[in-house]
Amino acid sequence: AWNIGDRQCRGSVDENSRLMGFVSPVLSSSRSCRRHVLVSGVDKRRSWAEREANLSEQLEKRLLSGEQLSPTSIQRRIVAASRNGDVESAEKWAGYMKQGGYTLGTPTYTSLLHAYRQACDPERCLLLLEEMRLDGDLPNEKSSYEAVRAAISAEDGTAVSEIVAYCFRHNIPISRSSLNASLNLLMRLGKVEQAEDIIRFMRSAPNPDAVPDIVSWNVMMCGYSRNGMPEKTLATFGGIIYRRQSEKPTISTFNAVLQALLNIRQHKSNKSAGAQFVVRTMGKLKIHCDVQTATTLIRLVGEIGRSEVVKVERWFSGHQTFKPDLFYFNAVIEAYARCEDLQSCSRTMEEMDILGINPDARSFNLMLKVQGSEDDANALLAEMRSRKIDPDVYSYCALLKREPKNSAEGIARIVQMAMDSGVAVDSRLQSAAIRAAKHDVKGAELVFRFLAAKLGVDNLKDASFMAFLYVCGVSGRSDLAVRIVYAMKKAKRVPKPACYREFAKGTRESKVAEHKLQPYLFVLKTLCNVTDDFDLPINRVRIKF
Repeated sequence: AWNIGDRQCRGSVDENSRLMGFVSPVLSSSRSCRRHVLVSGVDKRRSWAEREANLSEQLEKRLLSGEQLSPTSIQRRIVAASRNGDVESAEKWAGYMKQGGYTLGTPTYTSLLHAYRQACDPERCLLLLEEMRLDGDLPNEKSSYEAVRAAISAEDGTAVSEIVAYCFRHNIPISRSSLNASLNLLMRLGKVEQAEDIIRFMRSAPNPDAVPDIVSWNVMMCGYSRNGMPEKTLATFGGIIYRRQSEKPTISTFNAVLQALLNIRQHKSNKSAGAQFVVRTMGKLKIHCDVQTATTLIRLVGEIGRSEVVKVERWFSGHQTFKPDLFYFNAVIEAYARCEDLQSCSRTMEEMDILGINPDARSFNLMLKVQGSEDDANALLAEMRSRKIDPDVYSYCALLKREPKNSAEGIARIVQMAMDSGVAVDSRLQSAAIRAAKHDVKGAELVFRFLAAKLGVDNLKDASFMAFLYVCGVSGRSDLAVRIVYAMKKAKRVPKPACYREFAKGTRESKVAEHKLQPYLFVLKTLCNVTDDFDLPINRVRIKF
Protein backbone atom coordinates (compact mmCIF):
# COMPACT_ATOMS: atom_id res chain seq x y z
CA ALA A 1 0.00 0.00 0.00
CA TRP A 2 2.91 2.32 0.67
CA ASN A 3 4.71 1.55 -2.61
CA ILE A 4 2.88 3.39 -5.38
CA GLY A 5 5.31 2.29 -8.06
CA ASP A 6 7.34 4.11 -10.63
CA ARG A 7 4.43 6.37 -11.53
CA GLN A 8 4.90 9.87 -10.16
CA CYS A 9 1.72 11.33 -8.75
CA ARG A 10 2.40 14.83 -9.89
CA GLY A 11 -0.59 16.55 -11.42
CA SER A 12 -0.44 19.52 -13.70
CA VAL A 13 -3.38 21.61 -14.76
CA ASP A 14 -3.12 23.23 -18.14
CA GLU A 15 -4.54 26.62 -18.92
CA ASN A 16 -7.55 25.34 -20.90
CA SER A 17 -8.55 22.96 -18.11
CA ARG A 18 -8.37 25.74 -15.54
CA LEU A 19 -10.53 27.99 -17.69
CA MET A 20 -13.11 25.26 -18.40
CA GLY A 21 -13.45 24.44 -14.68
CA PHE A 22 -12.36 20.83 -14.53
CA VAL A 23 -9.20 19.08 -13.35
CA SER A 24 -7.05 16.77 -15.42
CA PRO A 25 -7.11 13.02 -14.69
CA VAL A 26 -3.46 13.12 -13.59
CA LEU A 27 -4.21 15.53 -10.73
CA SER A 28 -7.29 13.52 -9.79
CA SER A 29 -5.12 10.42 -9.64
CA SER A 30 -2.64 12.27 -7.44
CA ARG A 31 -5.33 13.23 -4.92
CA SER A 32 -6.71 9.71 -4.81
CA CYS A 33 -3.20 8.34 -4.20
CA ARG A 34 -2.65 10.76 -1.32
CA ARG A 35 -6.02 9.84 0.18
CA HIS A 36 -5.13 6.15 -0.19
CA VAL A 37 -1.84 6.69 1.66
CA LEU A 38 -3.58 8.50 4.53
CA VAL A 39 -6.18 5.76 4.93
CA SER A 40 -3.46 3.13 4.85
CA GLY A 41 -1.54 5.01 7.55
CA VAL A 42 -4.60 5.04 9.81
CA ASP A 43 -5.32 1.34 9.26
CA LYS A 44 -1.71 0.24 9.32
CA ARG A 45 -1.77 -1.13 12.86
CA ARG A 46 -5.07 -2.91 12.30
CA SER A 47 -3.89 -4.54 9.07
CA TRP A 48 -0.62 -5.54 10.74
CA ALA A 49 -2.50 -7.25 13.57
CA GLU A 50 -4.74 -9.10 11.09
CA ARG A 51 -1.72 -10.20 9.08
CA GLU A 52 0.05 -11.46 12.20
CA ALA A 53 -3.07 -13.34 13.28
CA ASN A 54 -3.37 -15.02 9.88
CA LEU A 55 0.31 -15.94 9.90
CA SER A 56 0.02 -17.40 13.41
CA GLU A 57 -3.00 -19.43 12.35
CA GLN A 58 -1.18 -20.84 9.30
CA LEU A 59 1.92 -21.73 11.33
CA GLU A 60 -0.20 -23.40 14.00
CA LYS A 61 -1.93 -25.55 11.35
CA ARG A 62 1.46 -26.58 9.98
CA LEU A 63 2.68 -27.39 13.45
CA LEU A 64 -0.38 -29.49 14.32
CA SER A 65 -0.08 -31.39 11.05
CA GLY A 66 3.30 -32.71 12.19
CA GLU A 67 5.62 -30.30 10.43
CA GLN A 68 8.69 -29.27 12.39
CA LEU A 69 9.03 -25.48 12.65
CA SER A 70 12.28 -23.68 13.31
CA PRO A 71 12.77 -22.13 16.77
CA THR A 72 13.21 -18.74 15.13
CA SER A 73 9.69 -18.88 13.65
CA ILE A 74 8.18 -19.85 16.98
CA GLN A 75 10.15 -17.17 18.78
CA ARG A 76 8.85 -14.56 16.36
CA ARG A 77 5.30 -15.62 17.17
CA ILE A 78 6.03 -15.19 20.90
CA VAL A 79 7.46 -11.73 20.30
CA ALA A 80 4.44 -10.71 18.20
CA ALA A 81 2.01 -11.96 20.85
CA SER A 82 3.90 -10.18 23.63
CA ARG A 83 3.79 -6.89 21.72
CA ASN A 84 0.02 -7.18 21.43
CA GLY A 85 -0.28 -8.08 25.12
CA ASP A 86 -1.76 -11.48 24.24
CA VAL A 87 -0.55 -13.57 27.17
CA GLU A 88 -2.44 -16.72 26.18
CA SER A 89 -0.96 -16.81 22.68
CA ALA A 90 2.55 -16.14 24.00
CA GLU A 91 2.26 -18.97 26.53
CA LYS A 92 0.77 -21.28 23.88
CA TRP A 93 3.68 -20.75 21.50
CA ALA A 94 6.14 -21.16 24.35
CA GLY A 95 4.51 -24.52 25.07
CA TYR A 96 4.89 -25.51 21.40
CA MET A 97 8.55 -24.59 21.62
CA LYS A 98 9.05 -26.81 24.65
CA GLN A 99 7.18 -29.68 22.99
CA GLY A 100 9.54 -29.45 20.03
CA GLY A 101 12.51 -29.97 22.35
CA TYR A 102 13.84 -26.44 22.05
CA THR A 103 15.08 -24.35 24.95
CA LEU A 104 13.37 -21.02 25.34
CA GLY A 105 16.45 -18.91 26.01
CA THR A 106 16.75 -15.53 27.68
CA PRO A 107 15.27 -13.47 24.77
CA THR A 108 12.15 -15.65 24.67
CA TYR A 109 11.71 -15.46 28.43
CA THR A 110 12.12 -11.70 28.23
CA SER A 111 9.36 -11.54 25.60
CA LEU A 112 7.08 -13.49 27.92
CA LEU A 113 7.94 -11.07 30.73
CA HIS A 114 6.98 -8.20 28.44
CA ALA A 115 3.59 -9.83 27.84
CA TYR A 116 3.07 -10.22 31.61
CA ARG A 117 4.09 -6.62 32.05
CA GLN A 118 1.41 -5.42 29.65
CA ALA A 119 -1.10 -7.60 31.48
CA CYS A 120 0.03 -6.06 34.85
CA ASP A 121 0.72 -9.49 36.34
CA PRO A 122 3.82 -9.29 38.59
CA GLU A 123 3.18 -12.69 40.20
CA ARG A 124 3.70 -14.50 36.89
CA CYS A 125 6.83 -12.43 36.31
CA LEU A 126 8.31 -13.62 39.59
CA LEU A 127 7.47 -17.25 38.79
CA LEU A 128 9.01 -16.89 35.33
CA LEU A 129 12.21 -15.44 36.80
CA GLU A 130 12.46 -18.50 39.04
CA GLU A 131 11.84 -20.77 36.06
CA MET A 132 14.57 -19.01 34.09
CA ARG A 133 17.04 -19.45 36.91
CA LEU A 134 16.23 -23.14 37.35
CA ASP A 135 16.55 -23.77 33.59
CA GLY A 136 20.03 -22.30 33.62
CA ASP A 137 19.11 -19.12 31.74
CA LEU A 138 20.31 -16.32 33.97
CA PRO A 139 17.94 -13.34 33.71
CA ASN A 140 19.59 -10.21 32.39
CA GLU A 141 18.95 -6.56 33.11
CA LYS A 142 16.13 -6.40 30.56
CA SER A 143 14.34 -9.30 32.28
CA SER A 144 14.48 -7.64 35.69
CA TYR A 145 13.34 -4.38 34.10
CA GLU A 146 10.22 -6.01 32.65
CA ALA A 147 9.40 -7.71 35.97
CA VAL A 148 9.80 -4.51 37.99
CA ARG A 149 7.75 -2.51 35.49
CA ALA A 150 4.96 -5.08 35.69
CA ALA A 151 4.71 -4.56 39.45
CA ILE A 152 4.85 -0.77 39.02
CA SER A 153 2.07 -0.87 36.40
CA ALA A 154 -0.05 -2.89 38.83
CA GLU A 155 0.90 -0.45 41.66
CA ASP A 156 1.65 -3.42 43.88
CA GLY A 157 4.25 -2.34 46.44
CA THR A 158 4.60 -5.82 47.94
CA ALA A 159 5.32 -7.34 44.52
CA VAL A 160 7.92 -4.65 43.81
CA SER A 161 9.71 -5.42 47.07
CA GLU A 162 9.63 -9.17 46.42
CA ILE A 163 10.99 -8.84 42.87
CA VAL A 164 13.81 -6.50 43.92
CA ALA A 165 14.73 -8.72 46.86
CA TYR A 166 14.71 -11.75 44.58
CA CYS A 167 17.06 -10.03 42.13
CA PHE A 168 19.51 -9.08 44.87
CA ARG A 169 19.30 -12.52 46.49
CA HIS A 170 20.20 -14.38 43.30
CA ASN A 171 22.61 -11.77 41.85
CA ILE A 172 20.31 -10.91 38.94
CA PRO A 173 21.41 -7.66 37.26
CA ILE A 174 18.99 -4.82 37.84
CA SER A 175 19.36 -1.27 36.61
CA ARG A 176 19.43 1.80 38.80
CA SER A 177 16.48 3.30 36.91
CA SER A 178 14.31 0.28 37.83
CA LEU A 179 15.34 0.61 41.47
CA ASN A 180 14.59 4.33 41.51
CA ALA A 181 11.18 3.69 39.97
CA SER A 182 10.53 1.08 42.67
CA LEU A 183 11.50 3.56 45.39
CA ASN A 184 9.16 6.15 43.90
CA LEU A 185 6.21 3.74 43.87
CA LEU A 186 6.79 2.55 47.43
CA MET A 187 7.09 6.09 48.75
CA ARG A 188 3.97 7.11 46.86
CA LEU A 189 2.07 4.19 48.40
CA GLY A 190 3.35 5.08 51.88
CA LYS A 191 5.46 1.91 52.34
CA VAL A 192 8.49 3.65 53.78
CA GLU A 193 10.04 0.61 55.47
CA GLN A 194 10.10 -1.40 52.24
CA ALA A 195 11.70 1.54 50.43
CA GLU A 196 14.36 1.73 53.13
CA ASP A 197 15.05 -2.00 52.66
CA ILE A 198 15.62 -1.42 48.94
CA ILE A 199 17.98 1.51 49.60
CA ARG A 200 19.95 -0.72 51.98
CA PHE A 201 20.18 -3.38 49.26
CA MET A 202 21.42 -0.73 46.85
CA ARG A 203 24.12 0.53 49.20
CA SER A 204 25.48 -2.97 49.73
CA ALA A 205 25.21 -4.02 46.07
CA PRO A 206 28.46 -5.32 44.50
CA ASN A 207 27.38 -3.94 41.12
CA PRO A 208 28.36 -0.25 40.90
CA ASP A 209 25.45 0.38 38.50
CA ALA A 210 22.99 -0.40 41.31
CA VAL A 211 24.54 1.93 43.91
CA PRO A 212 22.15 4.78 44.82
CA ASP A 213 22.77 8.10 43.13
CA ILE A 214 21.40 11.57 43.83
CA VAL A 215 18.10 10.67 42.09
CA SER A 216 17.62 7.80 44.56
CA TRP A 217 18.20 10.07 47.54
CA ASN A 218 15.91 12.74 46.07
CA VAL A 219 13.14 10.16 45.78
CA MET A 220 13.68 9.12 49.40
CA MET A 221 13.68 12.71 50.64
CA CYS A 222 10.51 13.65 48.75
CA GLY A 223 8.87 10.45 50.03
CA TYR A 224 9.79 11.24 53.62
CA SER A 225 8.26 14.72 53.30
CA ARG A 226 5.14 13.31 51.65
CA ASN A 227 4.65 10.72 54.40
CA GLY A 228 5.05 13.13 57.30
CA MET A 229 8.70 12.39 58.16
CA PRO A 230 10.49 15.71 57.63
CA GLU A 231 13.16 14.83 60.20
CA LYS A 232 14.37 11.95 58.03
CA THR A 233 14.44 14.25 55.02
CA LEU A 234 16.76 16.65 56.82
CA ALA A 235 18.92 13.77 58.11
CA THR A 236 19.30 12.42 54.56
CA PHE A 237 20.21 15.90 53.32
CA GLY A 238 22.87 16.17 56.00
CA GLY A 239 24.34 12.87 54.85
CA ILE A 240 24.47 14.12 51.26
CA ILE A 241 26.16 17.40 52.23
CA TYR A 242 28.65 16.16 54.82
CA ARG A 243 29.33 12.49 54.05
CA ARG A 244 28.54 11.67 50.42
CA GLN A 245 30.80 14.15 48.69
CA SER A 246 30.59 12.36 45.32
CA GLU A 247 26.85 13.05 45.02
CA LYS A 248 26.20 16.65 44.05
CA PRO A 249 22.77 17.92 45.14
CA THR A 250 20.32 19.08 42.49
CA ILE A 251 17.42 21.51 42.56
CA SER A 252 15.09 18.61 43.46
CA THR A 253 17.19 18.00 46.58
CA PHE A 254 16.68 21.54 47.83
CA ASN A 255 12.97 21.45 46.95
CA ALA A 256 12.58 18.41 49.20
CA VAL A 257 14.54 20.10 52.02
CA LEU A 258 12.43 23.27 51.84
CA GLN A 259 9.24 21.19 51.89
CA ALA A 260 10.53 19.37 54.97
CA LEU A 261 11.32 22.67 56.71
CA LEU A 262 7.79 23.81 55.86
CA ASN A 263 6.20 20.71 57.41
CA ILE A 264 8.44 20.24 60.44
CA ARG A 265 7.30 21.46 63.83
CA GLN A 266 10.10 23.70 65.06
CA HIS A 267 10.58 27.22 66.28
CA LYS A 268 10.55 30.04 63.75
CA SER A 269 14.20 30.81 64.40
CA ASN A 270 15.21 27.23 63.50
CA LYS A 271 13.17 27.39 60.28
CA SER A 272 14.74 30.73 59.40
CA ALA A 273 18.26 29.38 59.95
CA GLY A 274 17.45 26.32 57.84
CA ALA A 275 16.11 28.44 54.98
CA GLN A 276 19.22 30.66 55.05
CA PHE A 277 21.48 27.60 54.97
CA VAL A 278 19.62 26.20 51.95
CA VAL A 279 19.91 29.50 50.06
CA ARG A 280 23.63 29.84 50.85
CA THR A 281 24.34 26.25 49.82
CA MET A 282 22.49 26.72 46.52
CA GLY A 283 24.57 29.82 45.83
CA LYS A 284 27.80 28.03 46.71
CA LEU A 285 26.97 25.15 44.35
CA LYS A 286 25.76 27.59 41.64
CA ILE A 287 22.32 25.99 41.47
CA HIS A 288 19.73 28.38 40.11
CA CYS A 289 16.36 28.65 41.78
CA ASP A 290 13.29 27.48 39.85
CA VAL A 291 9.68 28.47 40.37
CA GLN A 292 8.90 25.50 42.64
CA THR A 293 11.81 26.35 44.93
CA ALA A 294 10.76 29.99 45.05
CA THR A 295 7.15 29.09 45.85
CA THR A 296 8.12 26.75 48.69
CA LEU A 297 10.60 29.26 50.09
CA ILE A 298 7.99 32.03 50.09
CA ARG A 299 5.52 29.76 51.89
CA LEU A 300 8.21 28.89 54.43
CA VAL A 301 9.22 32.45 55.26
CA GLY A 302 5.54 33.43 55.37
CA GLU A 303 5.28 31.47 58.61
CA ILE A 304 8.30 33.29 60.05
CA GLY A 305 7.36 36.94 59.61
CA ARG A 306 6.86 39.84 57.23
CA SER A 307 10.47 40.99 57.29
CA GLU A 308 11.64 37.60 56.02
CA VAL A 309 9.05 37.67 53.21
CA VAL A 310 10.19 41.12 52.09
CA LYS A 311 13.84 40.05 52.22
CA VAL A 312 13.28 36.91 50.13
CA GLU A 313 11.09 38.72 47.61
CA ARG A 314 13.75 41.41 47.12
CA TRP A 315 16.41 38.73 46.68
CA PHE A 316 14.28 37.03 44.02
CA SER A 317 13.79 40.33 42.17
CA GLY A 318 17.56 40.84 42.01
CA HIS A 319 18.52 37.22 41.20
CA GLN A 320 15.48 36.10 39.29
CA THR A 321 16.32 33.02 37.23
CA PHE A 322 12.75 31.75 36.83
CA LYS A 323 9.47 32.92 35.38
CA PRO A 324 6.86 33.50 38.11
CA ASP A 325 3.56 31.73 37.68
CA LEU A 326 0.18 31.82 39.38
CA PHE A 327 1.20 29.48 42.20
CA TYR A 328 4.18 31.67 43.07
CA PHE A 329 2.09 34.84 43.31
CA ASN A 330 -0.56 33.01 45.35
CA ALA A 331 2.19 31.97 47.78
CA VAL A 332 3.33 35.61 48.04
CA ILE A 333 -0.24 36.79 48.69
CA GLU A 334 -0.69 34.07 51.31
CA ALA A 335 2.55 35.07 53.05
CA TYR A 336 1.51 38.72 53.27
CA ALA A 337 -2.02 37.72 54.29
CA ARG A 338 -0.57 35.83 57.25
CA CYS A 339 1.06 39.10 58.32
CA GLU A 340 -2.20 41.00 57.63
CA ASP A 341 -0.41 43.25 55.14
CA LEU A 342 -3.23 44.23 52.78
CA GLN A 343 -1.14 46.82 50.93
CA SER A 344 1.49 44.26 49.90
CA CYS A 345 -1.25 41.86 48.80
CA SER A 346 -2.73 44.54 46.53
CA ARG A 347 0.73 45.35 45.16
CA THR A 348 1.25 41.67 44.31
CA MET A 349 -2.06 41.61 42.44
CA GLU A 350 -0.91 44.64 40.42
CA GLU A 351 2.32 42.83 39.52
CA MET A 352 0.26 39.89 38.29
CA ASP A 353 -1.75 42.20 36.02
CA ILE A 354 1.46 43.75 34.64
CA LEU A 355 2.91 40.31 33.80
CA GLY A 356 -0.35 39.17 32.22
CA ILE A 357 -1.10 36.49 34.86
CA ASN A 358 -4.79 36.27 35.66
CA PRO A 359 -5.58 35.67 39.35
CA ASP A 360 -7.87 32.82 40.28
CA ALA A 361 -10.42 32.37 43.06
CA ARG A 362 -7.69 31.43 45.56
CA SER A 363 -5.93 34.76 45.01
CA PHE A 364 -9.06 36.68 45.98
CA ASN A 365 -9.93 34.28 48.82
CA LEU A 366 -6.57 34.95 50.46
CA MET A 367 -7.17 38.69 50.25
CA LEU A 368 -10.69 38.37 51.66
CA LYS A 369 -9.22 37.20 54.97
CA VAL A 370 -7.42 40.52 55.54
CA GLN A 371 -10.07 42.99 54.38
CA GLY A 372 -10.58 45.72 56.94
CA SER A 373 -14.32 46.29 56.60
CA GLU A 374 -17.38 44.67 55.14
CA ASP A 375 -17.53 47.27 52.37
CA ASP A 376 -14.00 46.41 51.26
CA ALA A 377 -14.90 42.73 51.23
CA ASN A 378 -17.98 43.39 49.10
CA ALA A 379 -15.88 45.52 46.73
CA LEU A 380 -13.42 42.63 46.36
CA LEU A 381 -16.27 40.23 45.62
CA ALA A 382 -17.54 42.65 42.97
CA GLU A 383 -14.06 42.73 41.42
CA MET A 384 -14.05 38.92 41.33
CA ARG A 385 -17.32 38.91 39.42
CA SER A 386 -16.07 41.62 37.06
CA ARG A 387 -13.12 39.35 36.19
CA LYS A 388 -15.62 36.54 35.55
CA ILE A 389 -14.49 34.60 38.63
CA ASP A 390 -17.37 33.20 40.62
CA PRO A 391 -16.91 33.16 44.41
CA ASP A 392 -16.74 29.61 45.72
CA VAL A 393 -17.31 28.08 49.13
CA TYR A 394 -13.82 29.11 50.27
CA SER A 395 -14.66 32.74 49.47
CA TYR A 396 -17.57 32.77 51.88
CA CYS A 397 -15.58 30.81 54.48
CA ALA A 398 -12.94 33.54 54.24
CA LEU A 399 -15.63 36.16 54.82
CA LEU A 400 -16.78 34.31 57.92
CA LYS A 401 -13.23 34.07 59.28
CA ARG A 402 -12.45 37.73 58.53
CA GLU A 403 -13.54 39.09 61.91
CA PRO A 404 -12.97 37.23 65.18
CA LYS A 405 -16.30 38.35 66.64
CA ASN A 406 -19.20 38.17 64.19
CA SER A 407 -22.82 38.72 65.03
CA ALA A 408 -25.39 36.05 64.29
CA GLU A 409 -27.17 38.39 61.87
CA GLY A 410 -23.98 39.04 59.89
CA ILE A 411 -23.20 35.33 59.70
CA ALA A 412 -26.72 34.52 58.53
CA ARG A 413 -26.46 37.25 55.89
CA ILE A 414 -23.21 35.76 54.50
CA VAL A 415 -24.71 32.26 54.39
CA GLN A 416 -27.81 33.59 52.64
CA MET A 417 -25.56 35.42 50.15
CA ALA A 418 -23.78 32.13 49.39
CA MET A 419 -27.09 30.35 48.87
CA ASP A 420 -28.36 33.10 46.56
CA SER A 421 -25.20 32.87 44.43
CA GLY A 422 -25.68 29.13 43.93
CA VAL A 423 -22.87 27.91 46.19
CA ALA A 424 -23.66 24.64 47.93
CA VAL A 425 -23.72 25.03 51.70
CA ASP A 426 -21.62 21.96 52.46
CA SER A 427 -19.93 20.81 55.66
CA ARG A 428 -17.09 23.36 55.31
CA LEU A 429 -19.41 26.35 55.10
CA GLN A 430 -21.73 25.05 57.85
CA SER A 431 -18.82 24.49 60.21
CA ALA A 432 -17.25 27.88 59.42
CA ALA A 433 -20.56 29.65 60.04
CA ILE A 434 -21.01 28.12 63.49
CA ARG A 435 -17.35 28.52 64.50
CA ALA A 436 -17.48 32.19 63.49
CA ALA A 437 -19.71 32.81 66.54
CA LYS A 438 -17.59 30.81 68.98
CA HIS A 439 -17.37 33.69 71.46
CA ASP A 440 -21.16 33.94 71.67
CA VAL A 441 -22.87 30.64 72.37
CA LYS A 442 -26.33 32.16 71.95
CA GLY A 443 -25.34 33.54 68.56
CA ALA A 444 -23.94 30.14 67.58
CA GLU A 445 -27.25 28.57 68.59
CA LEU A 446 -29.13 31.07 66.41
CA VAL A 447 -26.85 30.27 63.45
CA PHE A 448 -27.39 26.55 64.05
CA ARG A 449 -31.16 27.02 64.06
CA PHE A 450 -30.93 29.20 60.94
CA LEU A 451 -29.03 26.47 59.06
CA ALA A 452 -31.52 23.84 60.24
CA ALA A 453 -34.44 25.97 59.05
CA LYS A 454 -32.89 26.76 55.66
CA LEU A 455 -31.39 23.36 54.86
CA GLY A 456 -33.44 20.99 56.96
CA VAL A 457 -32.18 18.92 59.87
CA ASP A 458 -31.53 15.93 57.62
CA ASN A 459 -29.19 18.01 55.42
CA LEU A 460 -27.08 19.22 58.33
CA LYS A 461 -23.67 17.58 58.28
CA ASP A 462 -21.96 16.01 61.26
CA ALA A 463 -19.41 18.82 61.04
CA SER A 464 -22.16 21.27 62.08
CA PHE A 465 -22.91 19.36 65.27
CA MET A 466 -19.20 19.01 66.04
CA ALA A 467 -18.63 22.73 65.46
CA PHE A 468 -21.44 23.54 67.89
CA LEU A 469 -19.88 21.19 70.45
CA TYR A 470 -16.63 23.08 70.02
CA VAL A 471 -18.45 26.37 70.73
CA CYS A 472 -20.01 24.77 73.82
CA GLY A 473 -16.53 23.85 75.00
CA VAL A 474 -15.27 27.40 74.46
CA SER A 475 -18.14 28.80 76.52
CA GLY A 476 -17.99 26.03 79.12
CA ARG A 477 -21.59 24.93 78.51
CA SER A 478 -21.39 21.19 79.10
CA ASP A 479 -25.16 21.09 79.68
CA LEU A 480 -25.80 22.50 76.19
CA ALA A 481 -23.30 19.99 74.75
CA VAL A 482 -25.36 17.15 76.22
CA ARG A 483 -28.49 18.58 74.59
CA ILE A 484 -26.71 18.73 71.21
CA VAL A 485 -25.65 15.09 71.48
CA TYR A 486 -29.22 14.12 72.33
CA ALA A 487 -30.34 16.08 69.25
CA MET A 488 -27.85 14.10 67.16
CA LYS A 489 -29.31 10.82 68.41
CA LYS A 490 -32.83 12.08 67.74
CA ALA A 491 -31.79 12.92 64.16
CA LYS A 492 -30.54 9.33 63.81
CA ARG A 493 -26.88 10.37 63.96
CA VAL A 494 -24.34 8.27 65.81
CA PRO A 495 -22.28 10.38 68.24
CA LYS A 496 -18.61 9.42 68.01
CA PRO A 497 -15.64 10.00 70.31
CA ALA A 498 -14.60 12.75 67.90
CA CYS A 499 -17.57 14.77 69.14
CA TYR A 500 -16.25 14.62 72.69
CA ARG A 501 -12.80 15.52 71.34
CA GLU A 502 -14.17 18.72 69.76
CA PHE A 503 -15.78 19.70 73.06
CA ALA A 504 -12.48 19.07 74.84
CA LYS A 505 -10.64 21.17 72.25
CA GLY A 506 -12.93 24.11 72.99
CA THR A 507 -12.43 23.78 76.74
CA ARG A 508 -8.65 23.83 76.24
CA GLU A 509 -8.89 27.20 74.47
CA SER A 510 -11.17 28.75 77.10
CA LYS A 511 -9.39 27.19 80.13
CA VAL A 512 -12.67 26.62 81.94
CA ALA A 513 -12.38 25.35 85.51
CA GLU A 514 -12.93 21.64 85.87
CA HIS A 515 -15.58 21.78 88.59
CA LYS A 516 -17.90 23.76 86.30
CA LEU A 517 -18.00 20.94 83.77
CA GLN A 518 -17.97 17.93 86.05
CA PRO A 519 -21.74 17.29 86.48
CA TYR A 520 -22.31 16.63 82.76
CA LEU A 521 -18.97 15.17 81.65
CA PHE A 522 -19.87 11.57 82.48
CA VAL A 523 -23.15 11.84 80.56
CA LEU A 524 -21.40 13.41 77.59
CA LYS A 525 -18.74 10.72 77.57
CA THR A 526 -21.32 7.94 77.71
CA LEU A 527 -23.38 9.41 74.87
CA CYS A 528 -20.27 9.81 72.68
CA ASN A 529 -19.27 6.16 73.22
CA VAL A 530 -15.96 7.01 74.86
CA THR A 531 -15.05 3.73 76.54
CA ASP A 532 -11.48 4.39 77.72
CA ASP A 533 -10.09 7.01 80.04
CA PHE A 534 -10.16 10.19 77.99
CA ASP A 535 -7.56 12.88 78.46
CA LEU A 536 -9.62 16.05 78.75
CA PRO A 537 -7.10 18.83 78.07
CA ILE A 538 -8.17 21.18 80.86
CA ASN A 539 -5.08 22.56 82.57
CA ARG A 540 -3.29 19.28 81.66
CA VAL A 541 -5.33 17.31 84.24
CA ARG A 542 -6.35 13.73 83.41
CA ILE A 543 -9.92 12.99 84.44
CA LYS A 544 -10.98 9.39 85.13
CA PHE A 545 -14.62 8.49 85.47
